[in-house]
Amino acid sequence: MKPAEGPPIHDAVPAMSVVVATERYETVRTLIRHLRAQTVQGQLELIIAAPSAQTLGLDPADLEGFHRVRVIEVGRVGVVGWARAAAVRQTTAPIVALTESHAFPVPEWAESLIAAHREPWAVVGPSMRNANPATMISWANLFLDYGPWVEHRGGEAADVPGHNSAYKREILLGCGPELEALMEIETILHWELHRMGHRFCVEPRAAIDHVNVSLPAAWLAERWHAGRVFAASRARRWSRARRLLFAAGSPLIPLLRARRIIGQIRRAGLSRRLLPKVLPVLVTSLIVSAAGEMIGYAAGPGNSWAFVFRLELYKLNFVSRGEREAILNRAATPPAGDPTAGPLTARPSGTGA
Repeated sequence: MKPAEGPPIHDAVPAMSVVVATERYETVRTLIRHLRAQTVQGQLELIIAAPSAQTLGLDPADLEGFHRVRVIEVGRVGVVGWARAAAVRQTTAPIVALTESHAFPVPEWAESLIAAHREPWAVVGPSMRNANPATMISWANLFLDYGPWVEHRGGEAADVPGHNSAYKREILLGCGPELEALMEIETILHWELHRMGHRFCVEPRAAIDHVNVSLPAAWLAERWHAGRVFAASRARRWSRARRLLFAAGSPLIPLLRARRIIGQIRRAGLSRRLLPKVLPVLVTSLIVSAAGEMIGYAAGPGNSWAFVFRLELYKLNFVSRGEREAILNRAATPPAGDPTAGPLTARPSGTGA
């Protein structure tokens, strides 16, 4: 791993380090545009984890205005969580925020996270919104991955969104050599932090518009592979008997999760828009995901990490052309004073892309 410097460099400690993992700069250009729109851009250290600074293809014009920009060379990227963990170890700010190539923060995101971290929270998470809300597939995927935090009103929470939350740096580094493995699936990292007695909160002003798979051809593959890697990572140190016990119980997962997600849809105030239209997609997704978990518990991840990696970095390839164009052209935030404007106001319909 080799850090490579990028402009500009300042001596003072930044307020927050923002970690971005990618193979090519083009896949995170839209994310960087949203980071440049932050109200406290000059207080942000941008850390980009990539295979090589030489092949990354940075656009220096996009990097102006940050407190500091660094490229951390991590060699071949196979699991995004490992690349993020390598970048975390190179950060210098007391707060570390993780990002995704397909999750776009509003301009007040960084300022709100920094303010919330003045309190003794270990992790502060955002409220999640749908960046491509035209299909039931997209909505089902958003609630499957981020249901507890869709339109969250804020306050102490049992958990926060993976890949999109901000941590006190000392707490992450306190995980020691286990950090890379824990960051494979951040839900597992959060379970460990809870076990250690740390507390989480959600800051609703730190909203993020999240892009979700909407192409039918990729929809079920995503659910299968995501379920399999989650189960395999969770059960890494389990005995074979415990793995098989959880594999046998996997058919119960759709029943438990469906009830929970319907409650989350209602809590978010989206029942009228989504129910009952989303239910066929949601139930099918849960069945396929549970099947993936069953195999993950019984037989490990197989080749599923490769699919999850490709999906994580290139999710805009798994939405329709019209959605992709709208996402790339959309402003980073709704008009000031109108918190209901923006992506969530679009009317969902149908089950395809």
